[in-house]
Formats: sequence, structure tokens, C-alpha cells
Amino acid sequence: MAKPEYFSRSLMPLPLNIVLFTKEKDFKRECRRLGMGDYDFVDDHAVACVHTFENMKDHTTLNMVCVDMKKLEGKEAHEVIGMLVHEATHLKQRCMQYLGEDEPSKEFEAYSMQHLTEELVKQFFKQNATKRPTRKT
Repeated sequence: MAKPEYFSRSLMPLPLNIVLFTKEKDFKRECRRLGMGDYDFVDDHAVACVHTFENMKDHTTLNMVCVDMKKLEGKEAHEVIGMLVHEATHLKQRCMQYLGEDEPSKEFEAYSMQHLTEELVKQFFKQNATKRPTRKT
């Protein structure tokens, strides 16, 4: 994988960065590059997760979305997209927490979810163009 593609700044100008990893080796490499230590890619009981790290020096937040592709084998596209929506929800929750926004407007929530989901789906299929999930028969 080339250098990870961070994409969150298009939601609004916030010091929140988001990146998607579908390969554990790329996640581990980026953690080493950032001097962050060793973290589990995805817990045994999960298909995906969001790791959130705060940099106290520059007050930025890094959200690393990790997807275990082995656990997606045999899943259909709608199941994968549903999982990405789930992770996008966690990203939106972290964004609202950062903003101190306990009750965002319905439209703000909807547009935020739409944008985050579109970005995750785009990045997911970009990273896995030849590995689109299909159900085993």
C-alpha cells in the first residue's frame, strides 16, 4: 500500500484525521511511523473497529478505522456497507464529542453520516478493487 490516504478534512475544518486500513501490516507500519507503539488491529470478536489517538502537542485527533478482511469472506456488498456505516457512526460520535455537540441538528447528523459513509465506502473499494465481497454458494 502506498502512503495512507487521510480524508476527513473535507467534512469540516477540524483537527480530526481519519484513515482506513484493510491490511494489518499497513496499520502496524503506520503506527510505527507515527511512534505510537503496538496495538491490536481488530479485536478477535469484531470485524472492524475505530482506534482513536489524541496528540496532546498539536491537539489533533487521529481515527484509524481497521477492517479485518478475513472476517468479511463470504459477505455480500450490503453487509460490508452496513459494517462501514456502523464504523462511520463511531466516527460521527467522536466528531460530535470533540465539538461538544450533545444534540446536533438532524440535518447535520444526516449529512455527516452520508459524508463519512461515502468516504469509507470509497476508500474500502479503492483498497480492495479486486476483492469485492461475494457470497459463497
